Amino acid sequence: FEGDQIDEAIEFLREQEGKLFVFKSDNPLVSVQVAEHSNEEIINKMENEREEIEKYPFLLEEKIEGYEFAVELWLNDLGEPFFFNVDFEEKRKYPECDIQVGCSYDIVFALPLDCVFFEKTFKPNLERIKEDRWQIIDMQCIYEPVNQRIYYLESCGSRFAFNALYTFLETLTIPVGEFFQKVLD
Repeated sequence: FEGDQIDEAIEFLREQEGKLFVFKSDNPLVSVQVAEHSNEEIINKMENEREEIEKYPFLLEEKIEGYEFAVELWLNDLGEPFFFNVDFEEKRKYPECDIQVGCSYDIVFALPLDCVFFEKTFKPNLERIKEDRWQIIDMQCIYEPVNQRIYYLESCGSRFAFNALYTFLETLTIPVGEFFQKVLD
């Protein structure tokens, strides 16, 4: 569910028998809420913080048990991929952390463009990504091992996770200062 109307979201949550959800808001003043036992936890949050929540769009995504990870693809000005990484996320282990601080616990690996992660995530959408002229795209996923499925939660572009930047810099074959000078030029 994606929207900005709390009453519609509450109705949606009450119709989802047996499923738990995660609430995320675009409002930086509103924290993430994970339904641990029932969706009433999210409903209570939305009712108590209605004024702040309705200022921005929000998302309710189904809570799926599994391994959360992000894959990130960087493309050059011609739309050709040149850097790919996978980020195994640890935010669930440290829910008291802010979203960006939580990323500091993640493990990030640079991967070749012919690996299985790339084949299953970005390769099927590569032409559309190129057409839309993305230069950086980040896709949040959960791998559910029982059924061996990947669930795509969300994607965003034009920004990279700060921890991926350091992994990228480690792969450079020129000094970091020289790299940034070329970026500025």
